[in-house]
Amino acid sequence: NYTLEIPVVNLGGGGEDCNTILGRNGAFPFTVEVPFVIPENREPVNVRFTDSVGNKVTPLIQNDAGTNPVVIAGIEGTLSIDGIRREYMFTRLEPGEKVNVEKGDAIVTSASTQYKDYISIIFIGTYGGFSSEADLISKINAIRLNRDFNKDRYIVIGIFDRADGVWIDKEHLETRMLSEFGDHYINLRSYLMSDALKDAGISPTSSDQSRLSSNEIPYSLLASKNSAELNATSYKLLGGVVYDRMESLGYFDEVVNELGIKDTRKELQAVGKYRPRG
Repeated sequence: NYTLEIPVVNLGGGGEDCNTILGRNGAFPFTVEVPFVIPENREPVNVRFTDSVGNKVTPLIQNDAGTNPVVIAGIEGTLSIDGIRREYMFTRLEPGEKVNVEKGDAIVTSASTQYKDYISIIFIGTYGGFSSEADLISKINAIRLNRDFNKDRYIVIGIFDRADGVWIDKEHLETRMLSEFGDHYINLRSYLMSDALKDAGISPTSSDQSRLSSNEIPYSLLASKNSAELNATSYKLLGGVVYDRMESLGYFDEVVNELGIKDTRKELQAVGKYRPRG
């Protein structure tokens, strides 16, 4: 009997748009917008930045999500946000010589360097940050290709409801995503409106039935009415769907073959571990 721990690192940042996520990932790194000086001591200093192509980015809105520690001009430190003024501050970890930081210098995040050989589970777009279907697909590809290994081992989870600030034709987008990513793509919206309630053992309420008839996600699967977030039950179901898809794509084959395991559903456990940084 084997129990195997497969590390799952949660790098989801609540409320972040695509540009912020790609910045943390390192595909389009956070980039200094205005020159500044890192002082000799550990005094926090204001830092203004965009992504590498000039898009506004807003990390640390709800959680760190693999941002810290960061490296700027060779100096390791932490990035923080003043929630009232919505300004970002950089604090070096150790005192040292004063350093001039130039416009265009990269802000290297923890997430952009630590997980270069991991399999990517890409779930972006709900909070906008893309201009078109083609732009969203391009940004998904940028994330998966920003790996040293496993560029072709990835999962893409589709937008299940809406995208902030962007009008989308859901069915047309889903067709494009399936065409682009094939079996790597999970149509989350379709699953939530078909098998999810049954899989969760939930009897649909009258409101659920009404929403299903209107081609909308049942309230029983959402964090709250009209929420852009799923509830705990839905996320647990999604974890199972992702696991099954990874298994069907052969992502566990090396382990299975090495140990002679025949029934991965019973004998191989994917254990999720959230590893907060900073």
